Amino acid sequence: MYEAKYPEDVAPLDVWRINDGQEGFEAALKKRRRYMETPGAMTGFEVVCHVEDVWDFRGLHGRFALVRSPEEFAAMTAGTCTDGHARLVYVDLYNGECGPVVAPSCECWVRPPYGFPALFCAPLNSGAVVWLRLEKADEMKVCYRAGPGEKLHHLVAYRAAPQRPREAKEPVMVSFFSIGLYHAWADGNCYLPLVQDFFAYYEAAQGRNVLQPPPLDNPFKELQRRLFDTFLHRPAPLRASIRGGIWKHAGRGFGHTLGLEPGAMAALVRACSCYRVPLDVGLLGLVVCAMARTDGADFLEFTLYAPMRDGVSDAMSVGLFADWRDLSVSIDRDLATTLGTVLQVS
Repeated sequence: MYEAKYPEDVAPLDVWRINDGQEGFEAALKKRRRYMETPGAMTGFEVVCHVEDVWDFRGLHGRFALVRSPEEFAAMTAGTCTDGHARLVYVDLYNGECGPVVAPSCECWVRPPYGFPALFCAPLNSGAVVWLRLEKADEMKVCYRAGPGEKLHHLVAYRAAPQRPREAKEPVMVSFFSIGLYHAWADGNCYLPLVQDFFAYYEAAQGRNVLQPPPLDNPFKELQRRLFDTFLHRPAPLRASIRGGIWKHAGRGFGHTLGLEPGAMAALVRACSCYRVPLDVGLLGLVVCAMARTDGADFLEFTLYAPMRDGVSDAMSVGLFADWRDLSVSIDRDLATTLGTVLQVS
């Protein structure tokens, strides 16, 4: 799209094509971050995945195939697996398990376990789930789970011998879009409006009707005003947070360390999932409980970094709007429970 409109030196973004798997993609992503020019860069990545083949598990008598989806299988998954990656089917050639190979954009996608960034997922007809990570061009890492709550099995697979040329089959193209900014220009909350604006302009370039982004004032002007409001002790009644508020003393504060054994951590993760409490909130709640019990206190105050905004205008601004907020927690020594304290923190 851009080659016909822009010379290479003025193109709005670079597009990198990766042919050596996710390992190569992740290395390119880090390289792009190291050599980024101010204030930042937008980069498109195309990962070329030659996955349609027969794969052998390393050290095991097992193999699976990724094949083009037959018409009857496509009809069976119609309406649920609408993503283009469902054109492939995972078939275990030993036990007969099979299922559509889908991408994160598909409704059938099952979130992979932590620490296993997979490109593809296959919900199998047996109720099991398999996640596939194309580590290198001819190496696949596989994570298999027989059912919800079951143990995870991590395997490595290679193309079955005799190896055919990878280019013999049509590849699956997986696209990523990266926005990188120096922290002197933006914090983490700036990325959402940037991405929204970028795709709005992209849709407009494709000839589609989109809402034009509203004109934005210079965010650095607002930052400068807030900075001098702080220096000159000007009141700012419209700001609910203490960001840039009036301050006269910066204390050294205290640091607290919470250590948990692996088994206790697994139980905490399960409990947080059961009560729908974010894990970081659960950990903070345990810190509150531990400090209250140790100090014999029934009221604790914290000053926490919380990236929240003071209204819609702040949420759509690009600039450094770091936020610190006070958190007050009451812990009744006779009535308080650990769960109640955690839910109060949340």
